[in-house]
Amino acid sequence: LLRAYGDFVIAVNMASQNRIVSKITLVASAHLEPLYQSLGIILPDNVVLQFHDFGIRHGIMGCFTDRYLLRISSLTELARLRRYLRTQSTTGHYYLEQKKRSAWVSWYCGYPFEYVVSTEKVYASYARFFSVPMTELTALPFDVQQKGIRVLVIPDARQKRREIGSDIIMKIKAAFEMHGSSVQVARFMKSTTVENGDTGYRNFTELVALIRSADLVIGGDSMPIHVAQLFRKPHYILYPSYVKDQFFTPFALQHQTYFSFEDLYARSSFFPHEN
Repeated sequence: LLRAYGDFVIAVNMASQNRIVSKITLVASAHLEPLYQSLGIILPDNVVLQFHDFGIRHGIMGCFTDRYLLRISSLTELARLRRYLRTQSTTGHYYLEQKKRSAWVSWYCGYPFEYVVSTEKVYASYARFFSVPMTELTALPFDVQQKGIRVLVIPDARQKRREIGSDIIMKIKAAFEMHGSSVQVARFMKSTTVENGDTGYRNFTELVALIRSADLVIGGDSMPIHVAQLFRKPHYILYPSYVKDQFFTPFALQHQTYFSFEDLYARSSFFPHEN
């Protein structure tokens, strides 16, 4: 598990529901351990999670990104992965999370990696891998427009282009407050209080606590939404139109709780039927 925080949450979510009887070892980059500790997830006895320092400093192994692909640090990370593999038994199968650049990583490390995800939706791929029924991932009955719910908006995203802008936040507040619900906006900050009455969270533990205390979560196509799926919290995914739905959660896909930024800018209300 060497990719971004969201990928890690999906993998842990599905591993926690594993139906395979044989032993599975998950090897994760050490930078993901604080996030895992904040989730408080208990994995089945036959799923072992180990953390190893591969030198990853950018939240994702550099070879999986165009931004860091050609940096010296990316080669250093791959070298550490190769050294780690050479200390392990070669029995069984080794999997990377996704097919993207798996052939290149296999060549560099000298080991034929397989992969969990190809071009299909990520949750469906992991469900098949761990033999988890998809129906267990979508069963979150909830009326998002009922009165008096606690709505949590998390505008931040690892990629700036996926952050939720202030105009859309205003539409969210107007729509839900009209139904008597409260809207809390939480941003990653050094302080717990920020401008405009927003809430700040300083670490994964505080972010997870905010998500667990909410009735409904609204965020970008990013890690907090996958945490919401993990804890069975109804949620909306907001995204720029160039984003594909490969990483969309089972809940959002089934209940169609996903809107593009462009759609939201073009209409007067957050909810389409209220225009």
